[in-house]
Amino acid sequence: VGGIDVKGLVSAHLVLALEHDRGRYQLDVSYVNDDCLDNIDWTTDDVNWIDAPGNDPCSETDLDPNKTTLIGRFEHPTGLPGEQLIINVLEALQTDTDGIVQLVLHNSSSYLKVASHTHSEEAWRPFLIITAGARPYDGEIDVPRDAVLSWIAGEHAAAYDVYLGTDF
Repeated sequence: VGGIDVKGLVSAHLVLALEHDRGRYQLDVSYVNDDCLDNIDWTTDDVNWIDAPGNDPCSETDLDPNKTTLIGRFEHPTGLPGEQLIINVLEALQTDTDGIVQLVLHNSSSYLKVASHTHSEEAWRPFLIITAGARPYDGEIDVPRDAVLSWIAGEHAAAYDVYLGTDF
């Protein structure tokens, strides 16, 4: 995410899709803190649960709370193939300092397989929906008087209200 200007983000959601039918399920999602450098250059071929970034090496199921931050618990009543899991990752992006955001799906009530970026159904591939706010940022100080004002509309909203000034 090194190319994303995270200061101006208003929202950021990662959308994942289930690849196989799992029925009703729940799971937790956490992100690995930037100061955790465990196996930072992992690939899908050489990482397992025990040596994955942020995991507690003394447990087969727990994350190290000093190395990870819980985003939340997600529950789905159907668990059908293609069902989307939408995760608010704004905090993970905004606290990122190294351009790498690692998410951990854990404590699942069922074995889950999430569609990857190479899935044959393009709509099932993971994607990120971000909405950026205005520049200069809200609360930014010492902005040059000749600053260029900009605003990027989000993809999925029906309408927007954009205000210039301190009182709409």
